[in-house]
Amino acid sequence: MKKLAAVALIMLFFSACAIIPSPDTLTLYTSPETGWKSKKIKRAGEVWPLQQEQQVDPAAISYTFKDHPYTLKDYLAHTRTTALLIVKEGRVLFETYQYGCKPSNRFNSASMAKTITAMLIGIALEEGKIKSLDDTVETYVPELRGAGYGKATIRHLLTMTSGVKWDEDYANPGSDFGRFTDCQLRSQGCPSTLGFLQQFNEQANPPGSKFYYSSAETMVLGYVLRAATKQDVTSYTQEKLWSKLGAEDDAAWMTDRYGIEMVYGWFAATLRDYGRLGMLMANQGARDSQQIIPLNFWREMAAPSAASPGYGYQLWLTPSTGVFFFRGRGGQGIHVDVKQKLVMVRLAAYPLSETDDLFEKAVLWEAVRRLQ
Repeated sequence: MKKLAAVALIMLFFSACAIIPSPDTLTLYTSPETGWKSKKIKRAGEVWPLQQEQQVDPAAISYTFKDHPYTLKDYLAHTRTTALLIVKEGRVLFETYQYGCKPSNRFNSASMAKTITAMLIGIALEEGKIKSLDDTVETYVPELRGAGYGKATIRHLLTMTSGVKWDEDYANPGSDFGRFTDCQLRSQGCPSTLGFLQQFNEQANPPGSKFYYSSAETMVLGYVLRAATKQDVTSYTQEKLWSKLGAEDDAAWMTDRYGIEMVYGWFAATLRDYGRLGMLMANQGARDSQQIIPLNFWREMAAPSAASPGYGYQLWLTPSTGVFFFRGRGGQGIHVDVKQKLVMVRLAAYPLSETDDLFEKAVLWEAVRRLQ
């Protein structure tokens, strides 16, 4: 009876929500370190302050989607949002957590990690550890010499335009992405992750000519980082980004079975620290007077590539200049408006078999941008 009563209370608590994420999905997105190998990124130094003010009433943020009026309060009720933060000029306008999540949760970034990886590439370039974005990958990673990804340039990988044939189908376990995951996590079908990537030699398009979203391209960037910096990605992230960001909490990279950081989609941080990453991008790569991401690289990150007006360096762009976002599967997103110094972080728990409604989230973001 006690167990039934507890279940009834949980259902009552979430009765306003259309669909409750499954426990496995919640674990995947809200506590990834409990199920996967990881390496901790330790925070350091003075915390970048977030000024706490009286929160905006979520019923006061309104938008229309598919001819139906909604508010932020409605949005939280009918989507699988686990946490949401709105920060403007360092002031917290709104912060909330759902499904039992707390400020201490380190949430899975999913593919928002790709943007973080690009930031690290820019730092390594500024330090001279990477000589040029037009260097080929095989210059740094000789194991990929002669392979499709080895012949690609770092810039091609940043813009997802290597042209190497790759199938990113998440629903098909037999796709390149599915087999890639088996290789990394389940020791199936390959000697190593790098060994798996060596086999891709077919060009679907000439390099630089066409955008095609591929997690493999970001993973290869991770190998470039390791080789160029002579450090694992975790220690480089800690030294060059996290210790300078003013993070409030430690973060983590999830790793494959070989201890290699899965930089295309497996970073974990708290909601507020994701907010600080957004603030860093809103401040053109700087925290106060300290330029963490080189300014010229930040400008290139936020500029469309020749092959895609909607994508920069591992960063999703909008038609409005200075408005862009990190994006991760399952509903993760950091939205940035540079002119307003405005950031919205929305985290969620959608299963891999379903997709978040990006269009509704985009309409909500526009409503947030209208806030005074």
